[in-house]
Formats: sequence, structure tokens, C-alpha cells
Amino acid sequence: MRHLAHVRKLIFEKRHAEAEEMIEAYMEGPEIESYLPLADLELVFEEAGDVSEYRRELDLDEGLARVLFRWNGVLCTREVFVSAADQVMVVRLQSERKIAFSALLHSPLQYAVRKRAANRIALSGRAPVHVEPNTVKSPEPVQYAEGRGMSFEVQLLAEAEQGRVEVSGGRIRVVASGAVTLLLSAVTGFSGFAQDPAGAGDRPADLCEAWLAKVALLGYERLKERHLQDYGALFHRVSIQLGGEDRSARPVDARIRAVREGKPIRDWPRSFSIRKIFALIQLPPRHATCESAGHLERQDPASVVQQLDGEYQRPNELLARGGGQSRGMPPAAVRSDRRSAGDRAESRQRPLRSPGLDGPSQY
Repeated sequence: MRHLAHVRKLIFEKRHAEAEEMIEAYMEGPEIESYLPLADLELVFEEAGDVSEYRRELDLDEGLARVLFRWNGVLCTREVFVSAADQVMVVRLQSERKIAFSALLHSPLQYAVRKRAANRIALSGRAPVHVEPNTVKSPEPVQYAEGRGMSFEVQLLAEAEQGRVEVSGGRIRVVASGAVTLLLSAVTGFSGFAQDPAGAGDRPADLCEAWLAKVALLGYERLKERHLQDYGALFHRVSIQLGGEDRSARPVDARIRAVREGKPIRDWPRSFSIRKIFALIQLPPRHATCESAGHLERQDPASVVQQLDGEYQRPNELLARGGGQSRGMPPAAVRSDRRSAGDRAESRQRPLRSPGLDGPSQY
């Protein structure tokens, strides 16, 4: 800060070029490193066929994404959510008849995949030590170094209600009828700004394994219930109603198209409500805030597997049971949704796209 007074003096004297040079030389920090993708989960189905009646939904009221379609005339559904309460991503696949597919993990970073159990695989990887920003031309923009760089671990577990699950060649193969649940946990080696993320050792793998062991005992319905309680306690603190008849069945892309075309309100179809789209605009920022406001605290394996009253509890729930409160949230036992059914409908933006505008390959 010793240069601040001189920079201000230069600005007041309108010597802006000199002020900018001094700021760049003495007052700016180094370039921050780039955010990088962790890994991809890929599902490869063995049977080809025609897809029809495709529908994709994003339900911000519950923090869920859903896909429904018919595959060779058979109804298939997929439901996906990320549980901050239990630190896993959950993918639920259901079909009216037997399905066969393989689940793979891969990453654009350096990685290796290995078998961890009869129904579980793990991807271990390491991020580069430095990535040049797009504005810098370099013959080697992505730089790795032995024993350095952020370590990370991703583990995937598959459960089938009726069928067979096996691991072979670094992939999980599932042949099942009814419902299949995929549970994915991911941890990086970050443990604080003053710690070397390359020295995490087995901690990421231990955390992934502990989280998956816990949620496997909970079961899908209880896992989803815990997610809805945890997410709803944050997201449902605010509800915006702008009046007007509920016409939310009209797809969001059709509403946006009407706004872009600049149609006067009196010329809009009766199935369109400008009030509803303005109410929807504030939902994604609220969703993002819920996920970032201290919502994804890290835990040690010992606390992850701590058991209380026959059920695993995470630290803020233990705190609530002890009479205190974490992040201003009431104890789970007294959380309630005081909104009416109409208010809850306000928080849903579905469907996202009109049927037929895009297909499963783009999901």
C-alpha cells in the first residue's frame, strides 16, 4: 500500500498512463490459476434405438434435474441431484424393462482408473502446476511437474435393485431391471491456503470411500429426503410472487423468444405471463448462492462416519441437536415449508425447452 498515495496523486494530476504503469508494477498480484474440469461420468448403453417424447426438466424448487423419454417405446426416466448434506452426486435411472450399460470415468487431466470393489471404481488424478491464461501465447500453456499439483479423487458406486453389477477394465457394467442408482463422490487435495495440495496423500481417497459407505447405508429415498431438507432450508427462505394467473406450463424458451421479439404485452398469447418469467429470473442466482454460502464444508473421515441415534449426521446437524445452530439454519427436526402449493409452483421452471428442440445427445 505504500504506492497508493503516489498513484492517487498521479490520477488527480491526470497522468493516467503513469498511474497505470505503477499499479501494474507494484500493486497487482500474480495471475490466478485457471479453473479446470475435474472428471466426466459417461454412460454407454448397449442397445441402440429410437428416442421420442423427450422432456428435460430443471426443478430449482427441489434442486433436481430430470429427463424423461421413450426408448423404442419404453418409458425411461433419469433424476440427478447433488447432495451437500451427504457430499455425493446421485443419478437414478429407471426403465420399464431391462437395460444394459457401462459407466466410465475419465478426465482431461492426468489420471488413472482402478477397481476398488465389486461395484465401485476410482479415478485418481493430478492437476497441472500452472496453466497460462488464454491471453498469453505459450508453446507449453499447460505445465505438469513430478510430485506437484493439486491431487484429486473421484469414486463411482453402482447399485441395482434387480440385476447384476460388475467391474471390468476400469468401468462398471450394469444389466438390470427397474431402478439403478449411481453414487459419485469427489475430493481434491486442497486443505487450506497454507498447505501444499500435492501432499494430501490418501486423504481424498479416504474421504470418497467414507462418504460412499455412508450413503450406501441410507438408501435412495432417505438420501433424497436429506437433500430436500438441507437444500430447502436455504432456498425456501425467499419466495417472490408478482401476481397473475399461473401459466408456468409454457416452456421458458418460448417465453424468452416472446420477449426478444418485443411483442407488446397485449399481443402475447394467453398462455404467457411476463410476471412469471420475471419471477423465474431470480431463481438461478438464489440456487448458486445456496450452493456456495458455506454449504459444502469439508469433513474428516472420522466425522463423516460418526453415527448418532442410528443415523449418520453431518457437523451442522450435530450442532443443531446440541442446542446451537449453524449458518442460521433451524434444526432439521423443526424445518418446515410454510409456502403454499402455488408458491412452490412459482419456483419451478419446467420444461426448460419445448419438446423436440434438442435430444439426449445434447443433455
